[in-house]
Amino acid sequence: MDYYERQQINDYYKIQRKKGNYLVNIRDIREYISEFIKGIDPFIEEGYFLNAEAHICKFIGSLVKFTFSKIKERTKFDESSDLKKLLWLIQYERINDIKKVLEEKQIRIYDENVLYLYKSNHPKDWTRTKALDDAKSELELICKHLPNRS
Repeated sequence: MDYYERQQINDYYKIQRKKGNYLVNIRDIREYISEFIKGIDPFIEEGYFLNAEAHICKFIGSLVKFTFSKIKERTKFDESSDLKKLLWLIQYERINDIKKVLEEKQIRIYDENVLYLYKSNHPKDWTRTKALDDAKSELELICKHLPNRS
C-alpha cells in the first residue's frame, strides 16, 4: 500500500471513532493544513513558503487561507478578523439559499497569492486524505493554466 491508501484507511477509522455530534476541531484543521502544505511544497519556488490561517465556525463551515510568502509563519487560528468577515459573507449568502447549505459544497476563492478554502464543519472534509486531494486539484489547475511550449 502506498502512503495515500494508508492515509485513507487511517482517516476512515478516525472519523468512525468520532461519530455523533462531532465537529471539526483545531487538531483536525492543523493536520489538514500540514498535509496540504506537504503536497504543494515540492512545487513551490525555493525561498517561498505556504502559510496558513484558519477560522472554525461552529455554525455552518470553516475557512482556511493559504498565502505564499518569503517568510515562514506559524499557522494561526481564529485570529484574523478578515477571515471571520469572509466566513460570515459566505455563510450569509449560503443561508439565503437553503439548498446550497444542504449541499455542503466546497468553495474556493483565489486572490493574487492567496487561496481560501471553505468547507463544512464535518470531519470528513478536513482529513489528511482530503488535503492531498485538494493539493492535487490545485496543482492540476495550475498545470492547466501554464503556457503551452511548442
